[in-house]
Amino acid sequence: MELAKEKAIPLAHAHRIVQGRTTLNDVLKLMMRQESFERLVKQDGLDPSLAGQVASGHLSKERALVVTRIRRARKYPLDHDAFKVAETEKVPVLVDMFGSGWVRGRITAVRVYDFDFCAGDGADSELVQKHDVKAVAPENALASIESSSGLDDTIKSQGLAATAERSERVRPTDKGLLALMESDSDITLVLRDGETLDGRVVSFGRWDVTLALADGEDEPAKVTVLFHALHKKSLEQK
Repeated sequence: MELAKEKAIPLAHAHRIVQGRTTLNDVLKLMMRQESFERLVKQDGLDPSLAGQVASGHLSKERALVVTRIRRARKYPLDHDAFKVAETEKVPVLVDMFGSGWVRGRITAVRVYDFDFCAGDGADSELVQKHDVKAVAPENALASIESSSGLDDTIKSQGLAATAERSERVRPTDKGLLALMESDSDITLVLRDGETLDGRVVSFGRWDVTLALADGEDEPAKVTVLFHALHKKSLEQK
């Protein structure tokens, strides 16, 4: 067909134009988006789902590149918090609660703001508010946690505990966490009650950050700290 040759468009699109089902302008825009999509995937290494959003103008390329780097370090989706991961894996975990410390048990059901937790073996489940939890770790990580944790007496003296108030919470930036993760350097996270954890950032998502603990082991244990449990001093990492 002459239209296809003249405008350098696929024959199928030319037929749709002739049939009045689309316009040449719309076809050219579609082809430009497709070219952009393929370039973003092949040259920039973007995930196809993100490349599609960038090509359609719904997401900036800079943000898509950041999200791609974050995704590569995570096994689960970015919006899966530590509670959802524990529920999905169906294994016992350690849960660090404000006022109670580390408790072993199973997370059996997760909702937006709370979850069901069975402490110990064979215990009845209890409802726990997510904001009452500081961190989650594998059940065999307690020794590593003890050797990698400490206490900031100045922060402890402030008497802070769990909070549901969003205005009191802090959240590191994605770029800052990426820089820490890719530098492979040790940091110290300070929690609202003064508890500290030393380690390296190995992944993070929308709600939490995972540290490989600085306990000297060849295969360090990992602890996932909830952002709502962080003290603003954690943002002072260099």
